[in-house]
Amino acid sequence: MNKIALTIFAAATTFALPAHAESQKESFKHDGSSYTYTVTDLGEAKLIRGMTEDGTPFRLIVRETSVRGTYNGNRVSFDRAEVKPLEIAAR
Repeated sequence: MNKIALTIFAAATTFALPAHAESQKESFKHDGSSYTYTVTDLGEAKLIRGMTEDGTPFRLIVRETSVRGTYNGNRVSFDRAEVKPLEIAAR
């Protein structure tokens, strides 16, 4: 589960995370799967919320050093230092 969340976070941060409070819908493809998400600025954190093409929901709270949240209703948690950049095909 953490590997999928790491992939989502790495791909989402490949694009600039919006600095404004308004959420803007973004999407990307990685390893044949499509993801759609929004990023909302929460002040000290950012909220990445979205869904895979098959309808699996995810919600990640990104702080300076950590990422916590859920993927398909399961809790995920990892340090931002664990995230490696991904090469993805943007839509």
